[in-house]
Amino acid sequence: MRSAIYNEVLQFFVILAGLIPLVVIVVKEVGGIPAMLDKLSAAKGATFSSAWEGTGFGGANPLGDWFGIVAGLGFCVSFGYWTTNFAEVQRAMSARDDNAARMTPILAAFPKALIPLVVVLPGMAAVLLIPNLGGEGGITYTNAIPALMDRYLPPGVLGVAVTGLVAAFMAGMAANVSSFNAVFTYDLWQDYIRPGRDDAYYLRVGRLVTAAGVAIGVGTAFIAAGFNNIMNYIQVLFSFFNVPLFTAFIIGMLWRRASKSAGFWAIVVGTVVSVGTYVLYSVKVIPFRSDLQETFYGSIAAFVAGSAAALIATSREPRKSDDELRGLVYGLELDSMDAPPKQWYRQPKPMGLAAIVLSFLLYVGLELL
Repeated sequence: MRSAIYNEVLQFFVILAGLIPLVVIVVKEVGGIPAMLDKLSAAKGATFSSAWEGTGFGGANPLGDWFGIVAGLGFCVSFGYWTTNFAEVQRAMSARDDNAARMTPILAAFPKALIPLVVVLPGMAAVLLIPNLGGEGGITYTNAIPALMDRYLPPGVLGVAVTGLVAAFMAGMAANVSSFNAVFTYDLWQDYIRPGRDDAYYLRVGRLVTAAGVAIGVGTAFIAAGFNNIMNYIQVLFSFFNVPLFTAFIIGMLWRRASKSAGFWAIVVGTVVSVGTYVLYSVKVIPFRSDLQETFYGSIAAFVAGSAAALIATSREPRKSDDELRGLVYGLELDSMDAPPKQWYRQPKPMGLAAIVLSFLLYVGLELL
């Protein structure tokens, strides 16, 4: 676990070392950020270079309308990623104490806020620099950044950039595989299928599950290849799995009355509704502007349906006592969680506020450009 975490931190800097030179070169190639936005507006329309242009109901923005973006992407999907994506949760669970666990996603938010600068900007430049990008017979959007690297980076820097791409893949695989084998081995196999065995047995199971997880990951790559771009595929998975989990977690963390079966039914019903929305869109029963808009509204539907299922399940079971819920529900914190360290930069509230302010300033700055 420790090796995976340190490896991810080092790989993050390798990724930046490969992407930052690319950003500088391609943005300069198109004449700077203001010129790039002007050229995109002229060639593709304002909706291609503005966050909210055409997002009204009945508009033309391929992301969809503002409600789907705010409620589906901004709330359901994004909150689900940061709070219930087990690769993130597992990192917090490995922290030294409660305060360090709280600080884990907050500290990660600072570099995460800067990532769009080195990912989105080259992607926007690629629309102008690569002919027929995303079109019939052209390079797919998923391969836009590798294509820019091949075209504009000198050999030495290209080697670093390719290493950065491989590092990004390795970091993602390491996080998800370690999370997968931990959940399967300890939370399922040990607790429900083969309890009471020695550590050596569970270690062998974990190794076998790791191999199986890698094989499954390789297999899903062929499914991802069938999507127009990798972002559509990721958002579909988030709407299927992360959002129902987020629904169960947020209800259980904020509502003391929630019963033990509420989480189960929230996940089951939310997943069924999300998958059902996707299937109905695929067979053209429900119209959406794009695949991404479907995932946003599928996430909203999953959250609403899962919440309703949790409420119904809760009404049929008795409430747990406050002592049983202490440390698990908001308002019933443990004593150790009420004593933050003296330094302000090690306290969740001021650092969380700083992350929000940074994100707002970056957003406003890019909009003004």
